[in-house]
Amino acid sequence: MNDKKVDEMLRRFGAENKTEVPSFFSSGLDEILEKLPQHSPAAAPVSLHKKKQRRKLPYIAGAAAVTALCIFGSGFISPAMAQVLREVPLIGSVFEKVGDPILQDMSKQGLISQPQKTATDKGIEMRITDVFYDGSRLALGYKLKTENNQPLNKVENQSMPLQWSLSVPETDNVQWIGDVTEKAGKDGEYSGKIDFNFDIEKRFRENFTLQLAVEAIHGVKGSWKFSIPISTRKVEKASTTFQPMVTKKWNGMTYTVERVTFSPATTQVIVNRTVPKEKMQDFFYIGYDESGTVISGGPSSGGAPKDEGNGMVTVTDTLLFEAMKDIPKSITLEAGIPGQLKAGDDPSLKRYSFDAKGKFPVTIPLGGGNSITVHGIEFLPDKTIMKYEVKGNPVFQTHYFMLEDGTGKMYGSEKKPVRMAKDKYLFTTEFPKLDSKQTIKLKTEVDEAEGASRQSVMMDIPLAQKK
Repeated sequence: MNDKKVDEMLRRFGAENKTEVPSFFSSGLDEILEKLPQHSPAAAPVSLHKKKQRRKLPYIAGAAAVTALCIFGSGFISPAMAQVLREVPLIGSVFEKVGDPILQDMSKQGLISQPQKTATDKGIEMRITDVFYDGSRLALGYKLKTENNQPLNKVENQSMPLQWSLSVPETDNVQWIGDVTEKAGKDGEYSGKIDFNFDIEKRFRENFTLQLAVEAIHGVKGSWKFSIPISTRKVEKASTTFQPMVTKKWNGMTYTVERVTFSPATTQVIVNRTVPKEKMQDFFYIGYDESGTVISGGPSSGGAPKDEGNGMVTVTDTLLFEAMKDIPKSITLEAGIPGQLKAGDDPSLKRYSFDAKGKFPVTIPLGGGNSITVHGIEFLPDKTIMKYEVKGNPVFQTHYFMLEDGTGKMYGSEKKPVRMAKDKYLFTTEFPKLDSKQTIKLKTEVDEAEGASRQSVMMDIPLAQKK
């Protein structure tokens, strides 16, 4: 059965049975039916790949039909169900295809919206298919389709296949950092996501309109413009916000932790930082859970500085960390000034190389009384595991190691270290599968001077006062 007949059948079914359906439901159904594809340019997005589009639409229309038939057959409808039906999304999410486990989970939980905004230029159709926003992380899922079914040109910077600009009509007070992940499909089709650490003026944080202007796709210059409604409505009920207002003064600077929000996708921390103007770009943050384990973090963004006089400015920093399964009783934030990075040939860097199949444990001094002891390396059929312990500053639990095989190829750790004990900083970290029959070296570099002169302050943040 083609998709046009499905549409006609569903509309006829609704018309014939309207007298048997409560009015509060029929109005909602009519709204859904009117949104079904009509196969006219005004009613459905233009597809450059008609054959592929004809396969997709019956699936979507059929799913809507099954939903309506099941509800009619149930004999009862609640007023809430009518609203639910108005929000029935198109089936399938780009987020489930681009390899982001957090967004995949958000899709399964129904915490994304699917605006299906389409623009076409230069023989390329771009569709914004999915949106996730939790007040700090903004992710846009998209699909590309070429008119001639041929693949797009590869770009020099594979991590940035799109060039764009964006704005928010409601306010100019917007800060963001964004990147792109994209996967190629068949017949000139691509699926991807634009991922932002997004900070907007507080009064517009819950609802605003994003104006996205894509200016080039895989090097093809053109104009693909989208107006996308953004809202936290789907996520806010699953989020918890605290306002700890913890203040710490250190080294002539003042840090105030204003807000901590735990959402299903991220942990967001808002910090007001008052510092000398010349130091406002020199800062770092590291988050720790209540047991002292590092919380993985993403990029941070800072708002426009506010002049406080006497050479001081206040900057609002938005920090993003990984989502936490359970809300802790407290977290700890380390704030400080980064040291100067050393070049690989700097003589002050100490290089260590060990036989990965040799005798363990081995201890590596990190400066300032800090050290890492490697207890052993295990070669498993599907991965390689290293066990190590940190003594001193807990930040060194993320110290970087490499394994080098007999051909000189280097391998880094692929996953976040796993803590093995609560009473000490004992971890395992995972490397790819390696052939233990060949020569394998464990390598790392250490700047003991940086370890001894680390400039930072720890802020304990109790989580009791909710927003």
